[in-house]
Amino acid sequence: MFIGLRLTELLILVNSNASGGSESPVNRLSSDLFIMKNTGTPLKGIKNFGPVTLPELESMGLTTLEQLRALGWESVCRKWVEYYPERLNANAFIGVIASIDGIVWTQATPEHRALARQLVAELRSEYRRPPVKKSVRKKKPK
Repeated sequence: MFIGLRLTELLILVNSNASGGSESPVNRLSSDLFIMKNTGTPLKGIKNFGPVTLPELESMGLTTLEQLRALGWESVCRKWVEYYPERLNANAFIGVIASIDGIVWTQATPEHRALARQLVAELRSEYRRPPVKKSVRKKKPK
């Protein structure tokens, strides 16, 4: 089960659980995400996110490519659907996968597309949504 926390929630959790002992994984992750937010590659410079999706990612506390890489594409996509259910589609996920791999979404490989479709199917099942209907392309008349 994925537990989505915003960056500010992570920082509050870290501060409330701070102890003099060794650093916990939550402390390290939130610290790393905070550093990445302030020093990483901004998502604004990546062509895979447009004027609608970019603000959505930013509202979730994801502003840099390094943050996406640290969380992993599947966690990012699951969190995205949790906040924005209308993003439950393969094209949105392909943008995340392609960004992490350093390519433009139009150059996504068949493997990238298969991963995105697989996660869409899993999430549709988890959220009890009907499966996506396969589109049938009409042949052009000769």
